[in-house]
Amino acid sequence: MRQIIKYICCGVCILQIFTGIVVAKQNKTSKNIFVQRPLFQYTFITTPQIYSQKCISSGLTAIGMYEKSIPDCRQSRYFLFDCKDALSIVGTSDQISQTVQENRDISLTWLDYAHDIAPDTTNNFFSLSPHTKTYGALLSYFKTFDLPIDLFKDSWIGVSAYVQSITNHLELSTNGNAEQTNVISELFNQSDWQYAKVAPCACRKTAIPEIKATFGSTIFDCDNLLVQYVSSLYIPTSDKQNPEYMFSPSVGKNKHWGIEVQLLSTIPLIDGDFCPLNFFSYLSNVFYIRRTHHRTFDLLKKPYSRYMLLRKEGHQETVPAMNLLTLPCKVKTSNCADISFGLNYQAPCFGCSFGYNLWVHPTEKIFIHAPYCSEYREKYRNIYPFEEYGIAGSDKDHSASHATIRDIAFDDHNDDETFTTIKQSDLDLHSPAGQGGSTNTVFGFITLNTPSKHCNFHLGGYYSAAYINTSMSAWGGFFTLQADF
Repeated sequence: MRQIIKYICCGVCILQIFTGIVVAKQNKTSKNIFVQRPLFQYTFITTPQIYSQKCISSGLTAIGMYEKSIPDCRQSRYFLFDCKDALSIVGTSDQISQTVQENRDISLTWLDYAHDIAPDTTNNFFSLSPHTKTYGALLSYFKTFDLPIDLFKDSWIGVSAYVQSITNHLELSTNGNAEQTNVISELFNQSDWQYAKVAPCACRKTAIPEIKATFGSTIFDCDNLLVQYVSSLYIPTSDKQNPEYMFSPSVGKNKHWGIEVQLLSTIPLIDGDFCPLNFFSYLSNVFYIRRTHHRTFDLLKKPYSRYMLLRKEGHQETVPAMNLLTLPCKVKTSNCADISFGLNYQAPCFGCSFGYNLWVHPTEKIFIHAPYCSEYREKYRNIYPFEEYGIAGSDKDHSASHATIRDIAFDDHNDDETFTTIKQSDLDLHSPAGQGGSTNTVFGFITLNTPSKHCNFHLGGYYSAAYINTSMSAWGGFFTLQADF
């Protein structure tokens, strides 16, 4: 028995080391897609305890859950660039010192060249801080069966679904007064921008994210040692994330189909017919299938170039870059790993558990669809072909391919000798990809059950700490009611 526990602990340590290698140890910056953990993807919540299925024919489980993020200054750097906590927006007025002009992060001329929104004397720092809170309820049902086939002995099938309400807010704050903050907020929420905007207030979404179909089987059930295998299929039922706003709310796994494999075990630490102290471990891995999403790209080595202006050669009209650089892509999210382990004390009608949970997700991979000039799909034919555009230069016959968001727009010092258009190879494939990360969670809950143990109530809470700024720290609470028949 002790050897089994040693193997599990060693496996956990190896997984933690592997996480540190796979998931980058440095904070990410200049990204516009943030991966959030699905609400009910906590194995210790969906499976607070496992029981022998020998004397059970069916069961019903109801779960309620609430979670709220904890402010972390590292998250601001994720949506800004150069790993800065705040960026400066500076106009071109002579009232602004030369030193400030030379050290600006963003030139106001790209965001508001005509000064219809902000005055030319603008000189403010701004920051973007993500906040989220979510709650939901899950209902699941399972039915056991025992067929005369080894594969289907001591097995069960189940189905579950949940409703989730999530509120996301990418809060924009400045070093100025309320009026100046409103002006900067308006700059990032312009009506002619179709994508990558910053919402002026919190956005909320309520939906049923997915339906989960499950098949489970007991591998070993003897002398209070219980090992179960569970496989599941996630069927998405909600809409995709809205690409118009950064950090817009998304439920579930953003309409990705998923296949989950779980290995659940509980090991008695004391020999005897009834063991009050047990070690439990839940291992889970969900593989998500690729899905088409619209993602907004930056240009290579040009952070925030999505907020620059583009034009066709010979045309005076300019177009916001994000309207052209938002493309339909195949998004490969790969898999998410979830491991929980801890100790459980169980008296006849009362119990308590505490433990540790690790959740890991890799960086997304982005595959751009075929050029729009080809007959790929009719529904994409109205999207601008960005290959015909270049960064706007001083006039309609010049581009400024070397200009960045820091430079003054339409300045002839940045003009190219010949008009240079944007190529697919100029796109930064990392800027619209959700970055890999992990969270470390400590949890605990109490258990109340009937003498027959056919009805159980769990009440608990947890605290999650983000490894780097690609995940969010949070706290939450939950209750679970299980009834077996």
